[in-house]
Amino acid sequence: MLIKINIIIVQVSICAISFSQWSSVYTEISDNHSSFKSVYFFSENTGYVTRGDSSIMKTTNGGQSWFALPSSSGYNVSAIQFTSFNTGYAIGGNFLSRTGSLLKTTNGGFSWVATQFSDVIFNNLKFIDDDLGYVLTDSNFVYKTINGGMSWMLQSLDASFLYSFDFVDANTGFVSGYFLKFYKTTNGGSNWQSFAAPYNIGLDFVDANTGYSTVFNLNSYSIAKTTNGGLNWFNLYTRDSSFLGNPFFVNNVTGWTVGSVLKSNNIYYRLVLKTVDGGLNWFEQSSGFQPDSSSCISSISMVGSNTGYLTTLYCSSTGANLNGKIFKTSNGGGEPIGIINENIKVNSFELSQNYPNPFNPKTVISYKIRSNAFVKIKIYNSLGIELQTLAETYSKSGYNELEFDGTEFPSGVYFYKIETAGFTETKKMVLIK
Repeated sequence: MLIKINIIIVQVSICAISFSQWSSVYTEISDNHSSFKSVYFFSENTGYVTRGDSSIMKTTNGGQSWFALPSSSGYNVSAIQFTSFNTGYAIGGNFLSRTGSLLKTTNGGFSWVATQFSDVIFNNLKFIDDDLGYVLTDSNFVYKTINGGMSWMLQSLDASFLYSFDFVDANTGFVSGYFLKFYKTTNGGSNWQSFAAPYNIGLDFVDANTGYSTVFNLNSYSIAKTTNGGLNWFNLYTRDSSFLGNPFFVNNVTGWTVGSVLKSNNIYYRLVLKTVDGGLNWFEQSSGFQPDSSSCISSISMVGSNTGYLTTLYCSSTGANLNGKIFKTSNGGGEPIGIINENIKVNSFELSQNYPNPFNPKTVISYKIRSNAFVKIKIYNSLGIELQTLAETYSKSGYNELEFDGTEFPSGVYFYKIETAGFTETKKMVLIK
């Protein structure tokens, strides 16, 4: 007797529209519509935001309430960092008169001492401890102090406009600038070495080798990564009609990038992107209902993987509400926004993630089939151009492995795709040299 068995493929789609995981905890109410330029949290309870028009605001209860620090007003503060509970530094200045201001507090921000610098605009600051710190200028030099700002040394770089920098310890630091400029020091700035790099806008290094950058393109922004201290960069992600600020990573695999994206109604909407696999994949998070006016996220500060804060500034003069907002998350920003489709099915084919990944120069690609079948596996670059046919043959049932040798290819993101009767799947891999 012939028994006919029908295998039914069951597909279950779970539609989950996530609620806002970045919740608004403060809205600035003022006649001059103040925006917030940056946010910095020293601990889960104690944090600061810089209010672009006048002063610094502080919270001591995890963002439940905020109060202004009047002694910091009038300096147009743009960035802030605390090296201990009481000691902190901030930078500001006047763009028109090209006057830079460095502020220091030793009592938690309740009073500040300002030092003025002429013919310079400060772009960023990075302090390693209470005494050792660096300040980045828009010109061709970096200021360094080893005595808590009592005196400063100039470190000159061959550049015309420096934009972002980061130090991972007292000796190892990185600077990016316009015109494809990138610099590295391993001796505390006594010497700076120049490398070719993308149009880096923001930098965040998690150690001396691994770093992330937001990159300006003609009509888009990208996120790039290096694993050899800036010698080589490869593109991870590109988003058209958007602006991306500095990346913020809490470890080698988990990080965020914030900014804005231009919608079809010509209004900028807040944009939060997160990765949990070292930048290989990025997903968008929700910051709640978007306003009528153009809203950009100016800064992010995370205290570990779960608790974090966002600040906003407004990108145009349209709309009724232009005041800055502060958002908070207690779960790492939550899940991706929109509709998530999860397909649960009995499948005859399975394509595994290559291993190792990233790789140099070889990696193994494995796949599983339940019965003999004709299989094609092809390699593509990040532009979708076919580079190589890795396999085009009949494969036996069970697990199969192939080795891909990237010796002839440059560092970057690549894709491998399996095709067979009724099934196709593509995965991403990263080649680093």
